[in-house]
Amino acid sequence: MAYNLYRTILLSLCLLTFWLPIGEGIPSDANGSLSQIKDQAFKTFVEKFTHDYASIDFVGARDKRIHGLRYGDGQGQNGSLVIAPGRTESSMKYAELARDLMQKGYSPIYVIDHRGQGFSGHDGQTRERQFIYEFNDYVEDFKKFVDLAVADPQVNKEKLFLISHSMGAAIAMIYLQAHTSPFQKIVYSAPMFKIAAKGRNETRILWETWLACSLSFLKYIGLPNCNSYVPGGGPYNPETDLFKDNIVTHDKNRYQWRKRIWNEVPGHYHGGPSVAWVHQSVRATKEMREPKNMTRLEKKPTLVLASALDQFVDWKEAIRIAEQRDEFQYEVFKDAKHELFMEKDEIREKALNRIYSFFESSP
Repeated sequence: MAYNLYRTILLSLCLLTFWLPIGEGIPSDANGSLSQIKDQAFKTFVEKFTHDYASIDFVGARDKRIHGLRYGDGQGQNGSLVIAPGRTESSMKYAELARDLMQKGYSPIYVIDHRGQGFSGHDGQTRERQFIYEFNDYVEDFKKFVDLAVADPQVNKEKLFLISHSMGAAIAMIYLQAHTSPFQKIVYSAPMFKIAAKGRNETRILWETWLACSLSFLKYIGLPNCNSYVPGGGPYNPETDLFKDNIVTHDKNRYQWRKRIWNEVPGHYHGGPSVAWVHQSVRATKEMREPKNMTRLEKKPTLVLASALDQFVDWKEAIRIAEQRDEFQYEVFKDAKHELFMEKDEIREKALNRIYSFFESSP
């Protein structure tokens, strides 16, 4: 019987082989002070697009230092924005998008580094293998960040908009289910309302990851535990980080730009996520989609942008949600990969123009 139980555990954990994205992060042993590293990074990667920015630091959930960037100096004529990036992304990566939005009359623009990303602090043993205790920690961090934006006298409270991408969209929706929305309109880009797990059942994924996190002895016999990379994942390897193999964008220049950030700024890269991240993310998004939680959303105009070539999130689930709500509208970009804001110009400009027309339309 003991053998059968062990075999069941082993087989279950070995079956946890669905693929998830890799990405970015500042290790405690980085050379130089944090302020020096920031200054050099901003000069290299932000000032290529704009000199109008300021660094923001505050204390988030579990007393973790959270960082963000405020793009723009003064109130834009068309409104202000908060941006919630996806997993692995830093606020620096959004400098090009921030420049484009500022040129369209949106300012200031607040972009957060979620915990474990960019210049924010991290949970767990290492920031490369992204670990979280509770998905709601992301949400609590985001609430504090939004509060900072709302308290800024230059932010237009009457025209405050939200753009969120991938994991940031899940964080934003859970936030909006729990709090009164300060946003007049909301955009979800490639939203992580459900992770694309290659046909794997969410309940089974939760059971497998719970088992890995609950049985502490597994690490001593070489099986995945809460702090492990998900099977099939591993450390970031710049030698295999090649444009020809990527599934996030068709644009080589933007892909190489992102790769430079990962390789030149200490800690701004990730390998695959931890088992704990998968467990918390699947549980949070599954609960988020429950009718009792969806009914808590205020009826604010909302736009969903989906990529038909997305291999990270279940884009059809995002459309299903949009079709069930009167205040939602959506558009599917049939030739786009996961990162619409890093796509080739033809796709990216179409997505941005859709957002501009949405923000400028009557409520």
